Amino acid sequence: MSHNFELRLGQLLSRMETQQQERNSSQVQLLAAKVEACERALPRLEARLDMLTDRVAAGSAQLSKLQSDVALQLQHIRQEALTQQMNPYNANPTQLSPTVPMTSRMQSQVEELVSSRVQASEQRLYADVDRIRTAQANATPDPHAVVNAVSMHLTQFKREFDDNQAGVLRQFTEKMSSDGRGLEERIEQVEAQIGSLEDVIQSEQQASLLALEAISDAFNDPAASVCAKKT
Repeated sequence: MSHNFELRLGQLLSRMETQQQERNSSQVQLLAAKVEACERALPRLEARLDMLTDRVAAGSAQLSKLQSDVALQLQHIRQEALTQQMNPYNANPTQLSPTVPMTSRMQSQVEELVSSRVQASEQRLYADVDRIRTAQANATPDPHAVVNAVSMHLTQFKREFDDNQAGVLRQFTEKMSSDGRGLEERIEQVEAQIGSLEDVIQSEQQASLLALEAISDAFNDPAASVCAKKT
């Protein structure tokens, strides 16, 4: 009878240990899966940040190219205006040839004349721009007015782009900080759950040991054996 009891007790202990191990394994696997999901979320957020950074860099490069193109066009227009102002002197055969050096006074007079004519051209240009702005919508636009309008729009676009870029980066930084805090809180919760699970396991092990000790004491107690024989 003692052998049968020991055999059944061993089977009971083995079954309880197997069930406990299965429960512990399932809980640990569940917690590990949750932790892995949190770890997988971090590279995805980092990839989104890299993609946003690349898009911002591409937009900045495109904006710089547009600004340089407009600057080159403005420089070309100014050079053409200077050339047109100098043509009357080159076209007149009585004027000094390029091989004849000019005195400083003559050069100063020429520069003042060219500067005054360039300023007059700029004033006419601004007048044309104002006239075009007040003209009808179907009127033919002046190239200079188009360049000025493009420059104005580019300046406004750059300002809006910088504001939008700063806002997007600020929102994304706040989102990353919030996700990081959420992940840290989740990890703390997981650690707390693991700690509570260990406490439950220890409590169940202690309860199992106490139950086994009670069963062993009951079978080893002579009074209990006599009562069992009478029954």
